[in-house]
Parts: sequence; C-alpha cells; structure tokens
Amino acid sequence: MPEIFKPRLSFINEETMLPSTSSVLYIMEDKQFGLGEPADSGYLVNDGPGALTVINSDDGKHKSKPMTVRVGETAVWEHEDDEVVHTLFLTADALGVNYRSRFARGKHMGDGLHAREEL
Repeated sequence: MPEIFKPRLSFINEETMLPSTSSVLYIMEDKQFGLGEPADSGYLVNDGPGALTVINSDDGKHKSKPMTVRVGETAVWEHEDDEVVHTLFLTADALGVNYRSRFARGKHMGDGLHAREEL
C-alpha cells in the first residue's frame, strides 16, 4: 500500500443496538478512538437482523437526509464525495441491529484513504 494511502488516525467500532433504540457515534470525540477531527473516509456495515437508519453530520449540527442501511448493505463515505463524517445518528428498527464501522482521516484531507479497503 503506498504511503499516501496509510491512515493517520482511524478507529473500528462494533455495536449491537437493541430493537427500536437510537445511538450517536461521535467520530471526533470518542474517548478511546476519537480522531479529533472529522473523518474523510468511512463505512458502516449492517449485519442485521433489522434495518438501520443513519444520519450523518459534518459539523455536529447540520444533518444529512436519513439513509436506510438494510441487512448486508454497507454505507460508504469517501473523500471524493467531499463529505466528512463528524457525528452519526443511528436508529435501529423493531428487530435491532449489529453493525461494524470504520472511520479514518488521512494525512491530509482528500489524500486517497479508503476506509472500506479494510472490510
């Protein structure tokens, strides 16, 4: 892997959400893995059994449209999209969900890091 693709900071998270619950994933402020700045690449894989609604915020205030991630689907954020991930607002459906996610920040914004290469 060329040096430019090596992440400067990254974290991997796995979580189980009970049915009909909500959670917030603070990319910048996580006590163990916090990046200290928004991620410029990331993915979230839904391992089921239910669906997950994901809302991204690039600054902790402004929010994207809700995205539904069904069982076996992956939500991907890439530096080419000119979209960063600061905070994710997650809501599990009536079945609950297990998910895996990875978010990373390259050496410089848009340096080519792809978090999903680690899937």
